[in-house]
Amino acid sequence: EERGPNGEPANEMYRVLRKQMQGTKTASSMANAQLDALLAAAGFQRTLGDSRLFVLKHDEYGRVRLAMLSDDGLGAAEKEIGIKYTLDTVKRVYVLSHHGPWQFHRGFEVWHDRNGMAGITATRMIEEGIEELMPGELRYRPSGPCSTNIKKLELDPVPTEGEAGYARWAGRVAWFRKAAGWAIHTCQVHDAALFTLSELCGKAKSPSEMCVKEMKHMLCWLYEERFKGRTYGKPGGSSLKAPPIEQIKKELNDPTAPVPFYLHLYIDSDLAAASRWSVVVMLNGAPIMSRTRLQHSIAIDITDAESYAYSVGGVLAELIRGRLEDIGHAELTVEATPIGTDNDATLRIASDAASAKRALHILRRMGHVRWATDMKMIVAIKMDRTLNLSDVNTHYCTKEEHKRAEPKFRGLTVKKASDEKPK
Repeated sequence: EERGPNGEPANEMYRVLRKQMQGTKTASSMANAQLDALLAAAGFQRTLGDSRLFVLKHDEYGRVRLAMLSDDGLGAAEKEIGIKYTLDTVKRVYVLSHHGPWQFHRGFEVWHDRNGMAGITATRMIEEGIEELMPGELRYRPSGPCSTNIKKLELDPVPTEGEAGYARWAGRVAWFRKAAGWAIHTCQVHDAALFTLSELCGKAKSPSEMCVKEMKHMLCWLYEERFKGRTYGKPGGSSLKAPPIEQIKKELNDPTAPVPFYLHLYIDSDLAAASRWSVVVMLNGAPIMSRTRLQHSIAIDITDAESYAYSVGGVLAELIRGRLEDIGHAELTVEATPIGTDNDATLRIASDAASAKRALHILRRMGHVRWATDMKMIVAIKMDRTLNLSDVNTHYCTKEEHKRAEPKFRGLTVKKASDEKPK
């Protein structure tokens, strides 16, 4: 306290703080490092593909998987003793606010049974969100998440502060952006609304009154669909290993067949000034990921736009294959992951190196997925446009198209015995 190691006065000494306030840049990294050290000492290993996914393989405790999201953890174990060991390990340092079966997480409800089925819904989140966003307003029952005029929506001019109508405009913008942010979270289990949401988010800079009406249209649709979600698996379990390629082609192009359970992707894109791409990743009968975005560059033709979507799908497939290997399901990645496309030119470019070299303007973009194809990690599959689920996320679809696609998004297309009904 009186002098430092080099004779410095006490008021000139510097001290290293070993605690950080929550919210600072280094707080999360220090917290993660502390948890990592605790789990490593207990025998857990951090996976290569995901820094927040930990795996334990133990003769007595069996296999344990633990995924950390901020200060929340989700885990699965082969044995009850493995769960107890994990909890006892964490309790050495941390005070747990709650632990038990996963029923609610980030607003979503989860159910499962021992027959091989699981599901996820957002009922409570939707009811609370609609009550906050549309208190006391009339809620009608739309047949789809958007109306036919959504493409005609326009932005309002941005008024200057102090100008007449500025306060009303600012209130409309604040409500619209709040509703859009809430919908982005909710639509993780309502994939059929992604195209609508993507279009509406593009109007968040200065939404018109019509934009607000369309947003409320989608909110009413979510409210009507609030008891629905995604269902994975089927009674008695299911094989997730991909069959031979010829059987895959047949299954993906059969309009009467249910969604296959093995890992596969659908990709699609439209052709516009700012083309929209979509990738839907399916596993165990329902989507585990759905994305739709505007491309960063202008596509010169539909092949360019579709190839962009295929390149995104190829990278995502490689990433998800790594995740499956991390959690102990390497058998699902033995065969190449099929990626369905309805564009013939994209199919040729993705499947044949000579065709890719002729398309020089997209060769660089397709370079990595061409390598993944040569390594037999992914394979392009030609499929009918009406069966491509990503097609719903790139343009407005009719009532009939929506009715045909939505059950597949929800995992409700499994063929069952005549005396059984879909859950």
